[in-house]
Amino acid sequence: MSKIVVLIVVLVAVSFSAPVSADWQDGVDALKGRDYETAKAEFSVVVREIPDYVGGYYMLGTCQMKLGEFDDGIANLGKAYELE
Repeated sequence: MSKIVVLIVVLVAVSFSAPVSADWQDGVDALKGRDYETAKAEFSVVVREIPDYVGGYYMLGTCQMKLGEFDDGIANLGKAYELE
């Protein structure tokens, strides 16, 4: 359990140093508004454009988990962990 807590803390810190892009900000705004489908679409673009960016996978995985897409969410959160 402590690995998960550490992962979350690290990934949240990384998300604050996010790349400046419209897709990222649109995703953050959608996530804050609980529009998880839109947020997922925006973070999918971030991951496609910046395939080694930890924060993109973390945020995409978070959206997928909120949508009940557990297999994809776990895979993307795992990818974020691997990249970190």
